[in-house]
Order: sequence, then C-alpha cells, then structure tokens
Amino acid sequence: MLQRPEIFSREDIILFVGDKNPAEKYFWPDGEICARAQYLMARGYPARCDSIVEPAVSELNKIAHNLWGLKKNTFGKLHDELCRQWR
Repeated sequence: MLQRPEIFSREDIILFVGDKNPAEKYFWPDGEICARAQYLMARGYPARCDSIVEPAVSELNKIAHNLWGLKKNTFGKLHDELCRQWR
C-alpha cells in the first residue's frame, strides 16, 4: 500500500505543487500567498510560521524566489524546477 510522504519532505512538497493548477501564479513577495505559505497552510500551519526550518521548505522558498525573479512564477514551472533539482 502506498503511504503519503512525510510532511515537509521533498516528496510531499512535489506532490503539493503538482496538485496545483499549473497555470496558477504565486506571488512570492507576499508571505500570506507565496508558494511556501500555501504549502504550510495546506498542511495545517499558519502561512507565516517561521518556526518551520526544515531544509526542503527552505529550498522550496529559495527555488520559488528564483523563478519569481525570472518571471516564471507559476506552479507548473515551480513543479518542473523542483523535479529537476530534487530528482
């Protein structure tokens, strides 16, 4: 039987981002609706939960920020980039 990946793992983040509409844009500068915040809220945490310091969550934020700077801030592009870097 398949099990859900551990929360805050790379696998869980990839599944979350992959379930989003690929054309949907995230707004990185807003800590309430950025990709990291949306992931945290989907897992039952506050959007601005600074106590979450797991490496994969920090990496998600960094990768999302880089794509934001390149004007490629859709969940589809983010999913592609996470898969490229993490697999």
